[in-house]
Formats: sequence, C-alpha cells, structure tokens
Amino acid sequence: MNRFVLIFLVFISFQVHAQERIISYDVELDIKADASMEVTEAIKVNAAGDQIRRGIYRFIPFFYKNPDGRSVYLDVAVLSLTRNGKEEPYTINNSGGGIRVDFGDDSFLIHGEHQYVIKYVVNHAIGYFEDLDEIYWNATGIEWDFNIQSATVTVKVPEGAKIEQAAAYTGRKGENQKDYSEKIDRNVVTFGTTKNLPSRAGITVGVGFTKGFVEAPAVQERFSTALGRQQAYIIAFLLLILLFVYFYFTWKRVGIDPKRGTIIPNFDPPKGYSPGECRYIYRHFSDDKVLIADLIDLGVKGLIKIENSDKTFSLKFIKEAVEDDISASQAVILSILKAKSGKVTLKQTNRSFLTKLKSSHTSTIKEKLGKEYFNLNGKWSFYGFVILAIALIYLLIYAPMIGYESMPTFFSAFLLMFLIAGFSTFFHYLLNYIDCKNKIGC
Repeated sequence: MNRFVLIFLVFISFQVHAQERIISYDVELDIKADASMEVTEAIKVNAAGDQIRRGIYRFIPFFYKNPDGRSVYLDVAVLSLTRNGKEEPYTINNSGGGIRVDFGDDSFLIHGEHQYVIKYVVNHAIGYFEDLDEIYWNATGIEWDFNIQSATVTVKVPEGAKIEQAAAYTGRKGENQKDYSEKIDRNVVTFGTTKNLPSRAGITVGVGFTKGFVEAPAVQERFSTALGRQQAYIIAFLLLILLFVYFYFTWKRVGIDPKRGTIIPNFDPPKGYSPGECRYIYRHFSDDKVLIADLIDLGVKGLIKIENSDKTFSLKFIKEAVEDDISASQAVILSILKAKSGKVTLKQTNRSFLTKLKSSHTSTIKEKLGKEYFNLNGKWSFYGFVILAIALIYLLIYAPMIGYESMPTFFSAFLLMFLIAGFSTFFHYLLNYIDCKNKIGC
C-alpha cells in the first residue's frame, strides 16, 4: 500500500514539475528624479515545450487610463534581456497600443526552469496631483496564459521622498482583489502576492509619494507627447483635407457640367442614333432596356421577328438592313442573329449566346458614344485615388500601433477611413460628366 502511495506522489510531483507556469515574477520600479522609471522584471518560468517552446513574450502598453480616467501616453525603450544570466536575443513589434517583446529566437528551449530578466525605461508614467506625485502601474501585465505562483513588486522613489500612500490590486481585468502583503521602508515599498495568480491575472500597484522630488514636465512637453501618439490620425486628417482640396479644385476646373441648352421634345430618335443609344446617353450606362429598345426597333423595321409563345420570347433574323437605316449597335445585333440562323429562344439554355449578344451590343455603343459624349476625367480621378491609397494605407498601418483601447479612438479611426473613401467616391462621381456641347441628350 505504501509503495502505491509513493508512486502516486512521485507521479503527481512529476506532473506539477512538467506543468508550464511562471514560478516567480519579481518587478522593480526605480523612479528617477527626471521622472523616468527604470523597470526590471525577473521572470522565472517552467518550459515543457507546449506553449513555451522558443521563449515567452511581454506586452508593454504605451497607452492606459489611470484611476481618475485620464489617458496616459508612455515612451517605452527596452534596454536589455538575459536568460539564465546570459544575453538573450529579442524582437520588438508595435501591437495594439503597446509594444510586444518576443524573447528568444528560432532555437528551442531545453525543458525545465529558465530565468528571464528584462530591463526597460518608461517616460511620462508619473501622475502629478495637487498634494503628491503618483505611479500607477500594472506590474505583471494580464496577458499571461499561465499561473503566476508568486509575484513581488518593489517601488523605489527618489531619495528624500516619503511614501505617502500605497495600494495594490490583484486579479483579472476589472477585478480589485487584495491578495497581497505590503512593507514600507522609507522611500521603498514592496508588495507580495499571497495567492497564486491564475492565467490572465496580474498585480497592479499605486504608490503616492512626496511631491516635488521628480521633475514635472512642462505643459508644452505633455502636449507634444500626446500629439506624437496621435501622429497617425493627424497625418491621415491632413491627407483628408488635401484630398478634399484637390478634388474640389479639380472639379471646378474639369468636372462642372456645361449648361444645358433649350430642351425640345422629340418623339423619334435623332438620325444616326438608335433608341438604345439614346437611352445610354440619358442614363449614362448600359442596362437591359438599352438592348431591348434596339431589339424592338429592329422588329418594328421588319429586320427581325420577335415572337411570344406562352410567355417565352424568341428572336429570328429576317433580312439585312438598308444602308444607313440602322445604327452600328443594331448592325451588331443583326450580324449575330444572322450567324445563329434560325430562331433563338430567350431562356436559360441560351444564356451564353444572350450574354455575347448583350456584351457585343454594349461594347459597340461605348465605342461610338463613350469618348464623344462622356468625359470620365480618369487621369484626374487617378491622382485623387493615389492620395486616397496613401491615406488609407498609412492609417491602417499606424493606427493599430496606437491601439483601439477606447471607443472614441476606434471610432475616430473608422470615421477617418469612411470620410476619406466617401470623399473620393463622391468627387469621382462628380468628375464624370456628359459633354453636351452641340450634341443630343442635353
């Protein structure tokens, strides 16, 4: 019996040892007199080749909201990374309102315990209040998929300053648990967790200290920092203004339709124009009725026969047209029907033939009327769409680096993209006009 118990205990011990987890997470926040903060994080993990294969990653935000709801924009610079006392490679990527530091390279880790130490500097993290200065910091982050067995956070304020107040919060996002101990020694306060932190949980600390021992940034510096973080939106907004100005003056130059002349009603198509062509000029595009109008006109002239048998229509070539009696687009219809020989039923089985008929008819109309009646101003629209592409690409690449933590931020990015695309589409439509000088349809 004792042997079975011993085997069971050994098995349980092996399972616990093999489980991937953060064994310890020790953070030191050293606040300097120039208001910068040097952060040292010692993270001891157990790797088993499951999620921890080549290393771990640390997400460090450069945007967050402090307890009073103010937005805080940070400057973060990584200084070094070691693993088990030796220098470790790492890569940095901007991602959703912060930087992601990937520890390691393509080499796989040996299974077992590994100690990482990352050092980085943070600027603009200090909060300045009327009676004290404060650091509010999520020390471990809440992105971990592993339990954190123990965590400590040591906050050191400048020499001579006194810790006025200190508090911490543990748990997942939105939770305010108090599973920690606290020890204050002059200008140093240390927090330690008293329970395991489950996955997606962490510890956040808030420490207030004597005012005046760290240099407060000037209003101009704070403004420039916040402005720098909104650079993507500012540049995209300026491009939007440039796009509007470009399209507006381009439209004034080449996009305004000529004034309409006196409108005289005609009950027959002008000589040289088929009913379908007149509809194309009026509608500015080709639809099914353009083809139908020309088919009916050919039937009226006795050149084709249109039959309706049990609600199924059919077409049949009858004879060639007299010279100049039909338009070029109608001549194409006659040519295709003549080549078919016999009756063509307008049903699904003849879909490919009907598609060819409509396509050839439309192409002929566009070739005849396109350049004569429609000035698409494609060159001018193209330049505008180049500005559009630059604005959208810039916004799509750089806006996610700022992050969408708040709905106003996400909404502003979406609104800018919508406005940029909307302006371009609207002015592209305005730049396409009918050139009506000395021609029908106006």
